[in-house]
Amino acid sequence: MIKEITIQNFRKHKSSVIKFDERLTVLVGENDTGKSSLISAIQVITNNNNITKDDFYDVSKPIEILMAVDDDLYGVEAILQDSKAATRRFTKISARRAHQIKTDIFSIPDDELRGIAKFLGVKLAGTPKPATIRDKIVETLSVKESYSKGYFTIDTNRDFPHLSYALSGVEFENLDKFISETFFKTKQKSIWDSEVNGLTLSDFIQGELDKFKVDTEAEIQASGIMDIIKSYMSVVDRIEIQPEFDRRDISVNLSVKLLTSSGENRSASGFGDGTKRRLTIALLQHKASSSPERAIYLFDEPDTHLHVRAQNDLLDAFDSIADAGNQVIVTTHSPFIMNAVDAKQVRMFNKHKDIVSIKGNILSEQSKTDTLKNLGIENIHLFFSRNFLIVEGATEEVFLKIAYKRMFGRELSRDFIKLVNMQGVNNIIEFQKTLNEFVRKQDMFVVADRDAKESTRELIERLPTEQIYYIGTKEFEDSFTPQVVYDAWVDQISKNGIDLGPNWTYENVDAVYRDPLKVMGGVINHLIPLNSGCSYALDKLTLGLALGTYCEVHHLPPNLSDLLVSINKLAKETHPPEDEPATLSAEDLELI
Repeated sequence: MIKEITIQNFRKHKSSVIKFDERLTVLVGENDTGKSSLISAIQVITNNNNITKDDFYDVSKPIEILMAVDDDLYGVEAILQDSKAATRRFTKISARRAHQIKTDIFSIPDDELRGIAKFLGVKLAGTPKPATIRDKIVETLSVKESYSKGYFTIDTNRDFPHLSYALSGVEFENLDKFISETFFKTKQKSIWDSEVNGLTLSDFIQGELDKFKVDTEAEIQASGIMDIIKSYMSVVDRIEIQPEFDRRDISVNLSVKLLTSSGENRSASGFGDGTKRRLTIALLQHKASSSPERAIYLFDEPDTHLHVRAQNDLLDAFDSIADAGNQVIVTTHSPFIMNAVDAKQVRMFNKHKDIVSIKGNILSEQSKTDTLKNLGIENIHLFFSRNFLIVEGATEEVFLKIAYKRMFGRELSRDFIKLVNMQGVNNIIEFQKTLNEFVRKQDMFVVADRDAKESTRELIERLPTEQIYYIGTKEFEDSFTPQVVYDAWVDQISKNGIDLGPNWTYENVDAVYRDPLKVMGGVINHLIPLNSGCSYALDKLTLGLALGTYCEVHHLPPNLSDLLVSINKLAKETHPPEDEPATLSAEDLELI
C-alpha cells in the first residue's frame, strides 16, 4: 500500500512529503491547507487523473509527484506547454527486482509472461509465442539508460496495481455515486480482462487494432499514394500507423432505488444527510469485508452532518476496512475522530504565507502516547495547541485558568493554549522528548516555585525554553500581597454565604507574610489554621480559585501579569512552517 508521497509544485503543495500509516491516516488542518490537494495528488497516480494548468503551484516550474507503493515507486512529471500540461508517467522498480526477473525469465510459467510484459510496459502485437515475450522482456530490462539510483524506470501508463475508491463528503450522501464508486468500479476496471473466445477483451481489441494497422498500411502502400507524397516530401519513405488502446473505465450510468416492501420507490432525497451517510457506512462495511482484493480508500470529510455516535460508527467502518487488508486515508475536521485514533496516525496540515507544512508520524511508541494521555493531552491539543503552559502545582493550575479568562474574556483553550500540571509527569524524559518534537521552544512557558521539586527542576533543565517564570519567594501563594490574599478569601466566603472564622483577619494574614520563617515554610501551611472557624475548607485549590476569581490586573505580581500577556500575544500569531520544533541532543537520546 502507499507508504509515502512526495509532491512538488502541485496545487497547495510547493514541496511536501507525507508518510502514511499502513491502516489508517487521518489528515487534519484548517481549510485551504492542502488536505484535499493531497487526495487529488494521490488520484493523479491511482486513477490516472489528468493534470491541468490550474494544478500548477508555479506555472514556470514542473509538477512532480512520486508515490512509494509497496516496493515500487509510481511517478508523474508535468510541464506547462501552451497552457496545457505535457505529462510523463513512470514506474520505478528496484534494480535488484529487475535483475531477478531477467535471471528467472525461463522459469516463469508461460501464462504469467503477458502480465509481466504488461507490467514492464512491453508492447505485444497480436498473440506472440512465449519465447518472443521472453525475448522482449529481457530486451526491455537490458536498457542501461533505464537504471538510476538503484531503480529501473518504466515509462508507462499502466493501471495502478491496487483498486482505489475516492469519496468526498457530498458523494457520501449520494447513493448513486457511492454505489458506482465502491461497488461498480471494480467491474469497470476488470471488464477489459473478461475473456472472449480465449482472449481477454483488452487483447481482442488490441488484436483488432494491430490488424487494422497492418491492413491500412498495406492499403496505403499499394494505392500509389506514396509516390505522390515522395514527389514533394522526398525524405518520407512510408507511412506507419500506431493505434494505442487506452483502457479507460467504461461509461455506465448507474442509478440506485430504495424500494419499500410493496415495490414503491422512496427517493433518497427524502432522508436527512446524516441518515443517508449511515446507510453508506453500512454498505461500506459490507464492501470491505466481502471484497477479496486489497484497496485504498480515500475519504474527504465523510463525517460532515454526522452525530458523534455516527462518527464512531464511521470509525468502526474504517477499522473493518483496514482489518480486511485495505488502507484508509481520510480528511476530517472532527475533534472526536482526531482524538479517537492513535496520535501516530494523524497528519496536521498548516499553511503560512502560502507554504504548506505537515506535522506528524512521530509518536510511533506507545509509551509516548500513554504519557500524553495521562496528562490529559489529547491529539487535538498536540497538533492544534499554539502554546503549552506548564505549571508545577494545583494553585497555579486553578488560578491561571480563571485569571486568563478575567484578563482576556476567553478560556485558555479558546486561544489554543494547553495547561499541563507537571505533577502528573511520571516519565520526564518521554514527556520532554514528545514536547520537543511537537512544540517550538518559544511556545513553551513554565511556571514554577522557587522550591521546585527535584523532578520539576530536572524537567525545566531539559526543556529548551528560556521562558521560565519563578513565582513567589518560595511558592506561588506568597507572590501575592497579604492584602490581596485576605480580600480574595473574604470575597470567596461571602459569595458562598458562609460565616468567616474569627481568626481570619488582615493582621493575622499579614503577620504570616512578614515572618520569613513562615514564608520559607510555605504560607499555605500557616494560612490554613487561620481559617479554622470557617466551614469552607482552605487549601491550595480553593485559594487558587479565590485568587483567580478576585484578582484584577493590578492585583497580580508583575511577572505573572507579563506571563499572561505574553502567552495571549503569542497565541494570536501564526507560525511559519520553517520554525521547527526543538530537537533532542545526542546526550538526551543516549539517556532515552
